Amino acid sequence: MASFSSAVSALGAVTPALGTAFQIINAGTNLASSISNKSNSDLTRQQQHDLTQLEQQQKINMEIAQQNAALEQQKIAQAAVDTESRRRAALKRAVARQRAQYGASGIGSSPGGSGEAVLLGLFDQSEEEKNAADALDTLRKKALDQGLSNQQTLNLLQTQQLKANQALERALL
Repeated sequence: MASFSSAVSALGAVTPALGTAFQIINAGTNLASSISNKSNSDLTRQQQHDLTQLEQQQKINMEIAQQNAALEQQKIAQAAVDTESRRRAALKRAVARQRAQYGASGIGSSPGGSGEAVLLGLFDQSEEEKNAADALDTLRKKALDQGLSNQQTLNLLQTQQLKANQALERALL
C-alpha cells in the first residue's frame, strides 16, 4: 500500500505541473491561432491591394490604348480625305488631258463616241481606286477595334488568373 500512496502523492505532485503544461500549450495554440488570423488578415489585405493595383494599371493601359486607337482613326480619316482630294484632282487632270487630246485630234465633243467611253473608263477606274482605299481604311479601323477588344480580353484574363491564384494561396494557408 505504501507504493500506492507514494504513487498517488507523486501524481499529486505531477498534476500541477501537467496543469501548467496544458496552460502553456493552450496559450501557444491561442498565440498560433492569433498569428494565423493576423496572417490571413494581412494576406487578404495584400491580395486586395494587388488586385486593386492590377485593375488600376489595366484601366490606365486601356485608356492609353483607346486614346492611341482614336488618334490612329483620326489619322486614317485624314489620310482618306487627303487621298480622296488627290484622286479627284488627278481625275480632273486626266479628263482635261484626254479632252485636250481629243480636241487636238479633231474628235471633239461628239456625243456617244469612243471619247466618251474613255472618259467613263477614267471615272470607273478612279471609283475603283476609291473603293479599294475605303476597304483598306475599313480594315485598318477593324484592326484597331480588334486590338482594343484583345486588350479587354487580356485584362479580364489577368484579373481572373490573379483571383484564382489568390484563392489558391488562401486555401493553402
